[in-house]
Amino acid sequence: MNRIDNYVPLSGETSVNLGRVVLPPVLIPALHASSPAFICEPVAIGGKIFEVTALRLSRPHAVIFSVNLGDDISAAGPVLERHPVFPEGADVVCARVTGESRIAARVWKQGREVYGSLEGAGAALAAASLTGRIPYPEAYVDMQGVSVFLKWERFKSGNMLCVHSHGSDNDIAG
Repeated sequence: MNRIDNYVPLSGETSVNLGRVVLPPVLIPALHASSPAFICEPVAIGGKIFEVTALRLSRPHAVIFSVNLGDDISAAGPVLERHPVFPEGADVVCARVTGESRIAARVWKQGREVYGSLEGAGAALAAASLTGRIPYPEAYVDMQGVSVFLKWERFKSGNMLCVHSHGSDNDIAG
């Protein structure tokens, strides 16, 4: 598969700028002192160690990569959402790279699993790019029947995550 260049939304699609991806732990906020970013850091949940990448995309997000999305979002979501490492709480994204430019994701926020979260999809893309799991900072993110194309665009003034949806506006929540 090749890089997705010059994507133009088709009729009936929407294009949304989700804003800046924030990485310094003090700005997420996430309690972490050893480096300028919280990437692939081990966090113990229920006797299992998850590698967590933390970022802020409108609100704090904790992203874990997993083979079994359903089991891991059910186990890690409720605990990681209120884990002490996130003093303001965090939305939890469980993701799996399924192709060079495709990611499957499930999102836990506000005490339950939600479907079609743009911010969760954006967090999955940013974490996959930061950890080298995808070759380009753009991908389709599939969330149980909702698919969105996202592109992480970096500018001198900061980085912005732009989303082009492939579902109707009613299928996708923030």
